[in-house]
Amino acid sequence: MVNSTSYFRSLTLLTILVCFCISSCKKPQVDDRNNTALDQVVLIIDKCPNYSSTENPETGVYSSTADDFEITAINSELWKLSYKTKQIPTLDTVVFQTKGEFLELDHIYKFYRHLSFIVQKGDTVLFTYDQDFPKAEILNREVSYEELNYDFIRSNYLLDDFKALDGNSKFNVSPVSSVKGYITIRDPLKQKDIRSKIYQDALEEGRSQLEREILLLDSLVSQGLMGEDAKSLYLKRASVLNQFNEYRYNEYLRENFGGSENTLVEWDIQSTSEVDLARFGYYNTILDYIERKTYYSRVGWIEEVNRRYPDYRRVYDSLKTNEFLAKSEIDRLLTKNIELIIEHFPQKDSETYLKKFAEDVSNPLLVQNVLNKHRYALSAEIKEWGRRNFEFANLSDSLLQLSLINTSNEQFDFNKLLEKHRGRLVYVDFWASHCVPCYAAMPYSKDLASTYKDQAISFIYISIDTEYERWLWGMDKAEISSYPNSFMVNKEAANNSFLAQLEINEIPRYLLFNKKGELVQYRAFGPKTSEIREVFDTYLN
Repeated sequence: MVNSTSYFRSLTLLTILVCFCISSCKKPQVDDRNNTALDQVVLIIDKCPNYSSTENPETGVYSSTADDFEITAINSELWKLSYKTKQIPTLDTVVFQTKGEFLELDHIYKFYRHLSFIVQKGDTVLFTYDQDFPKAEILNREVSYEELNYDFIRSNYLLDDFKALDGNSKFNVSPVSSVKGYITIRDPLKQKDIRSKIYQDALEEGRSQLEREILLLDSLVSQGLMGEDAKSLYLKRASVLNQFNEYRYNEYLRENFGGSENTLVEWDIQSTSEVDLARFGYYNTILDYIERKTYYSRVGWIEEVNRRYPDYRRVYDSLKTNEFLAKSEIDRLLTKNIELIIEHFPQKDSETYLKKFAEDVSNPLLVQNVLNKHRYALSAEIKEWGRRNFEFANLSDSLLQLSLINTSNEQFDFNKLLEKHRGRLVYVDFWASHCVPCYAAMPYSKDLASTYKDQAISFIYISIDTEYERWLWGMDKAEISSYPNSFMVNKEAANNSFLAQLEINEIPRYLLFNKKGELVQYRAFGPKTSEIREVFDTYLN
């Protein structure tokens, strides 16, 4: 048990240190780091805006902009780093590990707006917020405001009204419905001419925007506000994204909206680049597009009540056989897909693909990172395999903590609840009284429970509501008040690591535990799918 006195003493010292760092940023600091700078970038987030949940009065759907505040980066090992804000504005510090000389930070804020910041290994970066817009400052190296905050400058320069672009990945394309008379036109050739004009205008806009950005970069360099290295990276981004948009809108002009056999053949930007583009967020957006365009229509979809997703196992297998992407691009996409397999498919499939992944990628650190991040969804056997083969794998067997209350307002521990149902499969349904898709899924959930009522399966309903009376009202509406295994998360509990570690940040969400109480499907199939019945039957037999 942690000694509270020493804890608060350490906390006080940390606060003083952080305050010192912040005060020192008022004057530009000369970079006194030697050539062996730490393999990391330190981020200090100074009270990001508190984006609270809001309810749409017409649909009853809640949305939370807090979940959309995120800072991501892809390090030199091609591992995606991520920081999500706390729900309460606070001073926070996070460390991103990287061995590369620079790191692109992609700051997502206010729903889906993006700003990118290119920093160097060893930097300490302070983020402050002016009218909710993120601004960055390096505390231990002298760099101009314009170079570091170039994306903000660029967006103001290129657009009449400020709209933070996601790396300039989209041109401003007017919807065809806005063209006067389009809806009443019945001639397909005339409709096509109108669409072609819209796409041609978008292409011209993109070319003009690229020319203006080149002028802006040249101007900043000539004024001594940006170095040549930074200009080269920003210019590469502008050029690559312009080529991508040229490619994409030329496809639209050909009316090629479906999957394309030539998608990978026609895209060869990486082969002409002097830097590994797979380390940049904007280029990963392009890779994701190519992946969707090339594979998703072929592998089949899994349909949930409120979403659908492709069979990531088949996407993974397809990626291994392509001949056009660079090795770093393949490693990045395989890493993304192995995480999605672990999240969405049963443990047996996940662990089969984990061993494939260890053979397929060139950097064992990627395997180690996947093992560490998803350790709570792995079996004891695969953890032991990880410890034997990967020296720094952190595969602790510590139990996740989740405190619950029942309809009598009595407190329960989730791990003890699992122990109570040992010898039975446990299917957990996370929901809330404000969640419209949850109500839509409930009939399927009750039908599933009825189908397996004589089998060794327990169905547990856990609400993430914050108000006890609201939860009781929601159970009545969902018609599950009589169900014995209904609980609400105890928000007063000191430690509910379960929700954060398993990323229970969207609902409905389902988990599946085997008869030993081990988590075997991190993001279990929903009750509407045929796949969940197949998984049940497999574990029951």
